[in-house]
Amino acid sequence: MENIVKFNIDNSAGVATIDIEGVIGTPTYSEDDKVATYEAFKGKIAEIGKANPRKVVVNIRSTGGDVNDALLIYDALKEVKNVETICYGYTASAATIIAQAAAQGKRKMSANGLYLIHRASTSVEGNAGEFEAKIDLLRKTDERIAAIYAEASGRPAEEFVALMGENNGNGKWLNAEEALAAGLIDEITSKTKITNEFNPEEQGLPALPQNHTTMAEKTTVLDRMLAWFEKTEQTEIENKIAEKEAEMANITAERDAAVANIATLEAERDTLKAQLADKEAEVHNLQAQLAEAKAMAVKASEPTQQVQDPDPQVGATKTANQLAYEADVAAFK
Repeated sequence: MENIVKFNIDNSAGVATIDIEGVIGTPTYSEDDKVATYEAFKGKIAEIGKANPRKVVVNIRSTGGDVNDALLIYDALKEVKNVETICYGYTASAATIIAQAAAQGKRKMSANGLYLIHRASTSVEGNAGEFEAKIDLLRKTDERIAAIYAEASGRPAEEFVALMGENNGNGKWLNAEEALAAGLIDEITSKTKITNEFNPEEQGLPALPQNHTTMAEKTTVLDRMLAWFEKTEQTEIENKIAEKEAEMANITAERDAAVANIATLEAERDTLKAQLADKEAEVHNLQAQLAEAKAMAVKASEPTQQVQDPDPQVGATKTANQLAYEADVAAFK
């Protein structure tokens, strides 16, 4: 079962878009139904809070479903600023509750759409007491829904109670002009999007107005639907690419910061190495000075010795002239 709550943020325009499609809440009709649950929706609200967009556009393509989920989604949207809701195709039942969550004057509807409000319904088994409890709950639910319509439009709740009670409580389909006149929307938009193809009787809703959609129009609707899905798929791919590019940019920035940090550390290392070499040279010089000082101290402490010069003639070898001179002296004597 797929939860159909699509979400996109256009950062350049500051607009967040939420697409709500298919059945609201828990499906009760077919296993193939698409589901827009509050559980799937609240995660999108959290993303919107982080992005803080200028405007939030909620596109609704749903024929209703569970009132509880619709009320929870409504309350969540009311906490978001500047919400705009736009209804396309067949918008009915619980889906119309979500459509009321728009800011003042921002409830819009496609000119090609249909709109339906009706009394709440349920299934019950059990005794009379259980039936009475369910009846009381249904009446209070109708009062709450009518109050929501009244609050959004500024009209008396009784008008909407009467509109919900038509056709034995099943309501009736309204075109865009009728929905505007009834105070259920604030503006009709000329934008054209897909029309939901479904059997209203399967959901217990009134039959569609006669000749609302011709075969030629259905062909056009199919073309629009295919084009919309193609555009949606392209948008999702573009968003994923943008997300990956942002991740790559972050990784590149982290890498560049790491490289710069490494360069800084290497420069600090080289500076410390040079300082260490200088200190080692200073230690070597100091050690040499210390050794020299120690040597001088030892010499200063040794006793002084008197040395008599020896007779330079003793033991000296005499030359022939000296011998002749000595002989002459002897003869003279």
